[in-house]
Amino acid sequence: LLAHPELLELLAASHALGTLRGGARRRFETLAREQAPVRAAALVWQGRLAGMTELQQPVAPDPAVWTRIRNLIDAEQAQQAIERQRDNAAPIASASTGGWLRSLGMLTGTATPWDLSRNLVPWWLAALILGLVVVIAWLRTREAVGWLLPGIVVIGGVTAPLNLVLALSPGAPRYLYPLMPVVAVILAVLVPDRSPSRAAWAAAGVLTMAAALTAWGLVGMDELANEPTPNFFIASPGIDRVVHYLERRGIDVVTTDSAGMQITFLSGGEIVASSFGSPRVEDFERLAAAVPETTFVLAGGPPDNPKRLRTWADSSGATVTDEAHIGQYWVISFDQRVTANQADLQVFGGVAPPASGE
Repeated sequence: LLAHPELLELLAASHALGTLRGGARRRFETLAREQAPVRAAALVWQGRLAGMTELQQPVAPDPAVWTRIRNLIDAEQAQQAIERQRDNAAPIASASTGGWLRSLGMLTGTATPWDLSRNLVPWWLAALILGLVVVIAWLRTREAVGWLLPGIVVIGGVTAPLNLVLALSPGAPRYLYPLMPVVAVILAVLVPDRSPSRAAWAAAGVLTMAAALTAWGLVGMDELANEPTPNFFIASPGIDRVVHYLERRGIDVVTTDSAGMQITFLSGGEIVASSFGSPRVEDFERLAAAVPETTFVLAGGPPDNPKRLRTWADSSGATVTDEAHIGQYWVISFDQRVTANQADLQVFGGVAPPASGE
């Protein structure tokens, strides 16, 4: 650009007049921040046109201007909150030495999902209790089924550390679901079978304990959801306002990285949300691939898909027709079809989404 002064003057004038729009305007502003001659040309043209404002009648700014300013402020505050949450979580993660074994507390009901630091007993004691229960259950069933129960537990224990998602999300209970039937069978084995009355009292005791531990866990999850910076998996700040925003704009098909089922559920099925992070409904994927204009709903934080999408738009010249920051989400619309792979977006773990998700 510095080698073509005529083009620089033209771009600076267009920028000052406000006729330079979209990706071209953002690229020019980036160059102005990085290169002094470009910045000087922009300031010169702004000064030349500044006098014309005295001839104009005062005009109130468009509401969209204030909305964008508010969005930028909210985005900066959200990014700072995410960084604080990451900094606060780092000491807890480094201090936890149990690895994936820490999640075993959720099987016994003594650890809170997504917050394993909130527990009734240490993780190693929960693992020890679970191991003792397995041994007792095996002793009671070894003549009938041999090594079936301990075999299932051992296989689960060997394969669990190999589960990358479980290793990265030790507080997520859904990755322990395959072991739940085993726990149920073990509890059934522990119930006394000699006397119906004893069995009934034991079953009532188990149900009472399960209810108490469940209530305790729900209280902990509610506390997580109401923190100033809530856990991402427990609460999704702004997702209800995102749905209302989409409904007001008449958008009924969106592409998202993590909020597909939430958007579809909260809108009563009126908005189809295709999730490229974890495609689940084939019809949703087909609908998202058929729309001529794509609207993305992207969560903030790593891998920072909103920033990746804007970078791609700047480099490709794609026109962003609308952009809003709502809670922890960004809603970004284009006047053309854009796919997640095309825009170099990523899913959990920093990998590219599957091609079938487009």
